[in-house]
Amino acid sequence: MRSPLADLLSSLPDEAVKDLHAFWCPEGEEGRGPLLGAMTNAGSVATRWNDLGRKLVQLMGHFLREPGYTNSTSALKRSRSFAFLTPYEIEAALAALARRGFLFPVDSAPWGDAGTDAFAVPEELGVMLTDLLRRENAGVAACLDIQSYLKTRDIASNGTSEAAVRLLGRPTAVLSRLETTTHPLDDLVHRTASDFGGILTRAMFDPLHMESPVWEDSAWRADLEDKYLGAVTDLALERFGIRCNEEALVLFRETMEAISGTEPPVPEPQSVAEVGIDLLSNVSRFLTYHQEHSVRFTAKGSIFRTTAQRIASKLLPVADGEIADLEVLDLIRRFSLSTRLIARTAERTYRVGPEAVGWDNLDVEEKARRFLQAIVEDQDLPGEYFHQIRLRRLLLGELAALEDGEWVPVMRPMFAARNRYLARLEESEAGDFFASRFRYAHYIPLETPQQMAWNLLDWVRRRLHPLGLVDLGYDGAGRPCALRLSTLGARVLQGQGAQVDIAGHLVVNPDFEVVLFPAGDDLDLTHALDRFCERTKTDVLLHYLVTEESVLRGMAEGMSLDHMLATLSGHSRVAVPQNVLFSLESWCEPRGRLRIGGGGHLSCDHAETLDRVMGQPPLRELIEERTGPVTVRIKKDIPAARLRSRLCKAGFTVEKNGG
Repeated sequence: MRSPLADLLSSLPDEAVKDLHAFWCPEGEEGRGPLLGAMTNAGSVATRWNDLGRKLVQLMGHFLREPGYTNSTSALKRSRSFAFLTPYEIEAALAALARRGFLFPVDSAPWGDAGTDAFAVPEELGVMLTDLLRRENAGVAACLDIQSYLKTRDIASNGTSEAAVRLLGRPTAVLSRLETTTHPLDDLVHRTASDFGGILTRAMFDPLHMESPVWEDSAWRADLEDKYLGAVTDLALERFGIRCNEEALVLFRETMEAISGTEPPVPEPQSVAEVGIDLLSNVSRFLTYHQEHSVRFTAKGSIFRTTAQRIASKLLPVADGEIADLEVLDLIRRFSLSTRLIARTAERTYRVGPEAVGWDNLDVEEKARRFLQAIVEDQDLPGEYFHQIRLRRLLLGELAALEDGEWVPVMRPMFAARNRYLARLEESEAGDFFASRFRYAHYIPLETPQQMAWNLLDWVRRRLHPLGLVDLGYDGAGRPCALRLSTLGARVLQGQGAQVDIAGHLVVNPDFEVVLFPAGDDLDLTHALDRFCERTKTDVLLHYLVTEESVLRGMAEGMSLDHMLATLSGHSRVAVPQNVLFSLESWCEPRGRLRIGGGGHLSCDHAETLDRVMGQPPLRELIEERTGPVTVRIKKDIPAARLRSRLCKAGFTVEKNGG
């Protein structure tokens, strides 16, 4: 038997009513009527509930689990759940709850405990508090899709089959229910979906200047939940290291998918930024510079600014407007260190590392995958690292699911990844991880759910886009408004790509200009040209210039002369001019072409070249013995990278065996 609130209030003396009025509505109209309204308002009840201490909340939870929300004082004292409290503490806690109107004294006889005090939670208050506790215990996952929502409210167990749940989530059914929402809630729902990814907190709502400037939590909750479109609930995420402990309007995943399905295709952006494989080509140029120069670094590990500017001037421009040249250089430096392409020395200089020898022999996809693995764990960008590294991995899955060449709103993949992450918080290790930080480091969360998505976009703009995995589209004001998966992104994230025949898409002119006519997936050809040509113009067509310096740089990177000639001849629409072929050969031969082979051998095409090597004492001390007219054996303790560096500085051109 439950006790209605109106009956319990009518049984109280006027003095007790005044005390309750001071607690529930201190600035409102006096009387039992206004008090009844405040005690049956969900927002007011939630606010007063949050003001209770832990001990009082535990005691109220015991009442809410009992039939009729009623229990006696003697039964509470006998309960093992409150063995940690003395009888006097239990009586004091019950009196405190009675003064606040959460408990009312009732006759104990109907509950079989005659002769002792008994208390009851008013029926209306008990229903609201039970629902409030269910929401708090369910977590954020219960608000992100229809099935979880039904389970947490015991609806699914009352005959709602899985087939019925699927029918509720069908886009046509969702849209038909959405059309019946009242105005201006329908505008707010679409605004929440497009601008906030389906999660609009109370703090984010206030500056929106909506047609209805008042946060109507009760009305919205009833409308959204009755139509299975979403919920208005308290998001308590601070225990997971996210700055959010407030009421929020949350749309179900099915509602988000239905709304996005009705949106028209994204129009072609005003301008498009494509990077291609420029960053990967710059890694090779970066390594070549370290082979030929001694690069010093500061106590913090960064390259001195003057040297950094000199190196940056030799790199291809990457993602202009999204990331500065020196930031690109530092990104390459940190990647090269983490993958042992370069290494530190005791003299505080960088040298070519043990992994650099095989870098240029990797294909474009493998290079991009290794770089992607490094930037996923980048800690130099805004955001809580614990969350961001997991969000980035989810985002890569969202990007891999995009259609080939499809433009999507720039924030849509970010919001989808964030919502998937929030739905898994209860099952993740985030709670335990941040509990220790709260306990020992007094950690204060700074990243809100909206900022989590914005920081994810920052990673896309400053890492994925420069790597060439996504293309960005900009509106008339120069702001990124759309993105798509690039050709390289499809090959890396989807494991596929259009392997089209790219033969016949080069024109080599007698003045050493090379023009590339892009035709589908020609990333490998572009990467090859970048290695031994100077790129002079990037537009609809790519323009290159073959110079002596660029050819020698390509050979220093491990590209053979035969490989260069095959690249030009195999993809040229017409025969390569003879003067270009002759010049390529003449630029290589005078310097002496050397090859570092397996087993610690150095070989060349002409004996005179080795004579000049043996004639230089700094190089002679690296060689064990001459094993033939055109071969020598290198000392065992000399790394191949060190040998290449010394030979290049001495003016020789070094090929890797087999190109």
